Amino acid sequence: MSSGPFGNCKTAELHKNLKLQAYGAMIAIDKRSHQISACSNNIKKFIGKSPEELLNTPWSSVLTPDLIDSMFIASNSSETNIGAIVTTELNGVNVEVSNHTLGNYCMVEIEPASSKDNVLAFSQKVAFLENLAAARTEEASAKALMNEIAGLIDFDRVMLYKFLPGWHGEVIAEVNKKGIEGYLGLRFPEGDIPANARRLFTMNWQRLIANVAEETADILIANDTVDLDLSYSQLRAIHPVHIKYLSNMGVQASFSISLVCNGKLWGMIACHQLSAKVLSIGIRQSCEELARTASLHMNNIIIAKAERERHDFRVGISSLRAALNVQQKGVTALNSHIGDIREIFRATGAWHSFKGIDHFSGKVPDSVSLSTLENWLAKFDLDDIMAVSQIPEALSDNASLLRFASGILYIPIGKDEFILLFRPEQIEHVEWAGKPHSLMADDSSTLALTPRSSFQKWSQELRGHSEPWESADLEAANILRDDLIDYLQRSEMEEMALRDPLTSLANRMQFERNLDNAIRHSIADNSIFAVFMIDLDNFKPVNDTMGHASGDELLIQVAQRISALLRDNDSVARLGGDEFAVILRNIKEQQMVDDIAERILNEMKRNFTIDGRQVQIGASIGISIFPNDASNEEELLHDADLALYKVKEEGRNNFKRFDKTMLTGEGSTDSIRENLLAAFDQKQFIFKFQPIVNIVSRKLVGFEAFSVWLHPEKGALAAREYIDLISKAQLSSQWGEWGLESLFQCQSQWARSGLQMVPIGLNIDAKQFLNMDIEGICKALMDKYQISASWLRLDLEEQTLLTNATRIGEKITNLAAQGILVNVDHFGRGLMSLKQLTELKLNTLKVPGKLLAHFHTSHKVQAQMAILKSISNVLKVPIIATQIETSEAIRAAQDNNITRSQGFIFGELLSAEETITWINDAEAMLEKLKL
Repeated sequence: MSSGPFGNCKTAELHKNLKLQAYGAMIAIDKRSHQISACSNNIKKFIGKSPEELLNTPWSSVLTPDLIDSMFIASNSSETNIGAIVTTELNGVNVEVSNHTLGNYCMVEIEPASSKDNVLAFSQKVAFLENLAAARTEEASAKALMNEIAGLIDFDRVMLYKFLPGWHGEVIAEVNKKGIEGYLGLRFPEGDIPANARRLFTMNWQRLIANVAEETADILIANDTVDLDLSYSQLRAIHPVHIKYLSNMGVQASFSISLVCNGKLWGMIACHQLSAKVLSIGIRQSCEELARTASLHMNNIIIAKAERERHDFRVGISSLRAALNVQQKGVTALNSHIGDIREIFRATGAWHSFKGIDHFSGKVPDSVSLSTLENWLAKFDLDDIMAVSQIPEALSDNASLLRFASGILYIPIGKDEFILLFRPEQIEHVEWAGKPHSLMADDSSTLALTPRSSFQKWSQELRGHSEPWESADLEAANILRDDLIDYLQRSEMEEMALRDPLTSLANRMQFERNLDNAIRHSIADNSIFAVFMIDLDNFKPVNDTMGHASGDELLIQVAQRISALLRDNDSVARLGGDEFAVILRNIKEQQMVDDIAERILNEMKRNFTIDGRQVQIGASIGISIFPNDASNEEELLHDADLALYKVKEEGRNNFKRFDKTMLTGEGSTDSIRENLLAAFDQKQFIFKFQPIVNIVSRKLVGFEAFSVWLHPEKGALAAREYIDLISKAQLSSQWGEWGLESLFQCQSQWARSGLQMVPIGLNIDAKQFLNMDIEGICKALMDKYQISASWLRLDLEEQTLLTNATRIGEKITNLAAQGILVNVDHFGRGLMSLKQLTELKLNTLKVPGKLLAHFHTSHKVQAQMAILKSISNVLKVPIIATQIETSEAIRAAQDNNITRSQGFIFGELLSAEETITWINDAEAMLEKLKL
């Protein structure tokens, strides 16, 4: 067989080759015009008419409809339709006619009919299906097919050829006639069946080359507009290079059957005959039927195997997820489980890198080699998972990478974080069927297109390969990545929720967790620990005279000094305002407690430098010891508070350990309660107000109310200095009722002054919100003061919303019906899901202005603000920036499209009377600020 050149064998459009194997003929009919648009130049032998007599004539002049049933589908359909094989007589010759439609043409192919029975016997099919059912692997299934086909076609050599990664092929089984050389165990390089040929093998599953020495027949076309696609042709001729390839093997006829699993070419049954041989189309299609059945069985085996692998991965990842969720320690927990991740993926080494900090497990390359690998990875899109089962050429000279990291699986988790899994080199001894062109020293593009003349065994040692990463590995890597990203984001959010944003110390919530943990460990270890409650002395004057920014800097330095005095297993927290707490673990003797307290006092007495100025403060410390003083958390804190109260009563700047005499002294709960009740009676509690301003329109949009205790001895005390005492004295409900009535009084007073009602926010804690009948109280106050409650805003901490989500949600809805709306204070510190938030009727989200202070210099803050703004947009509620004290903070708010702000930049806290003046002059006062 010969055919003219139509491009090189690797890039040619093989399906456009207008040449036919001469043992048959073809007619192509245009579905649109029903005329013959092309035919082979040997057609007269089968039809009795020459090409000149056929082209541009109706097909019905030479063929009957029963021969070409596949063409009668919609003329505009692009699908392939294969018709039945018909045995008939044409021009006095018995022929087999096959036909199919592709694009605009119906191809009718005619071959001489075989004298043999073309139908596979039913008993043969049953026997094959039984053999196939017994096969438990893809290879066993393919071997069963090979044996069946070998018996059916009686070729000299029948080989089972399996494709490997990289599209090299290996003969894994064969059936040879006596004296015929075999290729069992040998590999054929990828170039022997190039990609353009492999594509056709997935479309047309069986392919007969009847005689490589026979001249081909040309396909003649009616005009240049005819564009035939012979992808499904039974008779299409092959490329000259492939003809020469078969000749060099001593093969005169070949027959191939494809094995296609999940749309991918798994392998082939390659059949060779040393003499020319024609197989009837019936036998060929019987072989294809068997191959499709075998491929379906193989595909089911592959799916089942992949599902088992997925199940194993799911179990491993699920166990990892559970372990991480129990620990909830973010990166630290992940590092402790990096070995588990390595085992899940059958990797021998693992590298977890987080913001430049590395953690390793198993066998990994040396540090210099890892640096080389990291530099190579930096060239790629590091946002995607990447798997490599052969070491890249750029790294192949590195012995450490070659040995330990010939296979890598890169799993990015964040901007500065990834997990890299390693598989070691698997040195492989390969035997090729002839030396591949790619391995020849004089290799050139011309040589690469020339078929090999030798197929003698040639050995090679393959290096730099690892066990391949399968699709199940990559699927699991994606699942793991999503899980870890979610876990680390939740850990980071929880870390934010449990950290004081100013000092980065633990906040009250984390302190309570640490205290609970300390109690459990103390009981288990039979050990002793101490709790220090620390209040700063003379902090308020610094805050008032130097500004809140200076006060914040002082608090940061205080946190640093206290932290520096403690051991690694101790903990320090900022509870709020200028209150700190310390847990001192594993106390061996009481003197140790006193020593630490003395050192803290001395550090607090030592001057602080704030904005170039020397600042002096002090501290008061109350101490209780577990289990000596108390048996549970509540009692422990109560006792430490009593000791602290005693220090303050005796002049401050000292420390005291709790003793039981304090339970009946001035600092006892009963005494505190009496003092607070007296303060209520004598109207020592008042409200001061801070404006909330629209910085774009320069309009007043509301106030937040701050309570102040006008203490007869200590002067004006902010809420942070006494709010815990109110809770300890069990006066929270009375306090809440006082707050609500005081605000109604103010609104009534302002209304009498001719002012419109302005929204006022009142901070309220979880217990008050849940336990008080706020609706009933407000209804009574509306009747008493003859005003509505639509101006009232309740400021709830985000954490409060999580306390009892169902009850909280119901209560918020009921209050909204009265016009009483809820603001979320310190939004972003809690862990509320977006789903929970969307189910609540909210008024505004309050974001601490301290976050904005670092907006222009911190990418992390920018990301946080982007998230908070997105949530605000979803909820369709505005953001209020609180604690705004500088023009820079105003600009940061404007850059974030936050229009509402409050803080000392708009002035000091206002009394109820001063508020009236401020409202009247608000426009002029805001104009002076040049917002």
